[in-house]
Amino acid sequence: MMYFIKSSSLLCLITIVLGCVDRSTRSSSESAMNVAYMCDKVGDVVLHHYNRTGQMPFSLDEALRNYPGQLPHRGDFFGNSLFYWRIDNSSFLLVSFGRNNQLDYGNGDDVSVIWDKGWSVADPKFVESQLAVEVKFP
Repeated sequence: MMYFIKSSSLLCLITIVLGCVDRSTRSSSESAMNVAYMCDKVGDVVLHHYNRTGQMPFSLDEALRNYPGQLPHRGDFFGNSLFYWRIDNSSFLLVSFGRNNQLDYGNGDDVSVIWDKGWSVADPKFVESQLAVEVKFP
C-alpha cells in the first residue's frame, strides 16, 4: 500500500511541477515539496484512519488521534494552514495556501490535492466551490 501512495504522489509531483513551468524555479520546487508533504505525510495519516476504520475521518484531529506516528508540524510543508475536507467516504481534499498563507483560489502558491483511490491535483474551481460550501459566516 505504501508503495502505491508514493508512486501516486510522484505522479502528483510531476503534475504540479509541469503546471508551474511559468513560475520561478524556487516557487515550483517549493510547490512540489508541499504536494509531496501533503500526499506522503498528511495523506498517510488520513489513509491510516481509513484503512483502520473503513471510514474517512471527519477531521484531521480525528485521524491523528490513533495515528502511530507524528507529523513534523501541524499544517502544510511550511507550517502554515492546511485544510482538510471529507468529500465522501472514499475521498478527501487537502488545501494549502502555500508559503504566503493566503487563499489565492488556485493562483499564486496555493496547492490542492484530492484523494479518490489515488492522488490528483484539484481543479481550482472545485476547490473554490468547496470553500464556499464549508466556510460559513454567522
